[in-house]
Amino acid sequence: MKAIDNLFKIANTINNTAKAFEDHTHNLKKKIEELAFLNKIERVIFLTSDLTLLSNLVLHIALRILKAKSGLLILINSDSHELQINSIIGYDSEEIKVKKTISTKNTIPGWVIKKKEPVLVYNIDTDIRFQNIERLEYEKGSFVYIPLIVKNEIIGLLWFGNKISNNVFSVNELISLNVLSNEAASAIKHIQLYTESEKSYLSIIQGLALAIDARDPHTHGHSTQVAHFAKLISIELGLSQNKIDDIYNASLLHDLGKVGISDEILKKKANLSEEEDRLIKMHPVIAKQILSPIKSLEDIIPYIYHHHEWYNGTGYPDGLSGEKIPLGARIIAVADSFSAMISRRPRFHHNKTLSSKEALMELKKGKSMQFDPKIVKTFEQIVKEDKI
Repeated sequence: MKAIDNLFKIANTINNTAKAFEDHTHNLKKKIEELAFLNKIERVIFLTSDLTLLSNLVLHIALRILKAKSGLLILINSDSHELQINSIIGYDSEEIKVKKTISTKNTIPGWVIKKKEPVLVYNIDTDIRFQNIERLEYEKGSFVYIPLIVKNEIIGLLWFGNKISNNVFSVNELISLNVLSNEAASAIKHIQLYTESEKSYLSIIQGLALAIDARDPHTHGHSTQVAHFAKLISIELGLSQNKIDDIYNASLLHDLGKVGISDEILKKKANLSEEEDRLIKMHPVIAKQILSPIKSLEDIIPYIYHHHEWYNGTGYPDGLSGEKIPLGARIIAVADSFSAMISRRPRFHHNKTLSSKEALMELKKGKSMQFDPKIVKTFEQIVKEDKI
């Protein structure tokens, strides 16, 4: 009987050991899968240079890891040094909006920034650490904050709440989230630095464009005026705000390529020689070469490059015609020509400044030949309504 009891004990021990081994194997497998998943998303994260896309991707991945319903990605504004919500997933409150500013004074986000360490809250109502701290509208029940840190610099925060299972967040989940946050912080900082460098480059280029206008008293303020006219046309056509902004920026830079043309040619009052004319017609090509390294400007380069195409296909640099010419380029062509005609420009109309009415008549003469008739008609309406 004792032998049988011993056998039962041994069998029970083996069974418990097997079960423990099975649980350990299951947990180990789960951890390996999680690490593999994190390794995979690490590669994906560094493939994007779009901050909004990256932010949403990070939140989606974290929500999957944490099995949570809601998440926020909050960044520190480099100019104001305030916290701003950059992305939201799974939160229905109208009070929480992208770009909303969050106070760091006497709040849990402020506490996390000061400490530069994550915080895990099991129950906000009973957590004695934050009893005297102001609670934000989304901070309820169990939630987690984790700082986004790059080389000891905190650039923002991740917040997650509302577990799908209604359980509390665990320390193990916090560890997994920390791996993700490190990768995300590096990727976000990389995009921010890249964006800042592009802004600096664009500021230099815009300065060059203004300098080109200033080289000749006849063209002073020309690019700004063209941009204004092009914006009015874009609005009248009912284009999206993004498209309006792109066309406006392209208009400001439309003559950038003239930086590579000598003053002798630009200011020449007499007719140009064949070689001089060829050089002038190179300015859209030069502009494209200057702007191509700036990835954020890739959408507006075609507007600048093609703004001297003619609607009938006899323009330059590529001889495009009709709808094949980008819409932004067709708009700039009308705005540019009108601006040139109402200014005293060498080689134009015998050095005579045309009135708006006279310039508009010239545009109408060029309909379907040089200009898109629809855009000329739109601009005619703008002039008639005295919007310029």
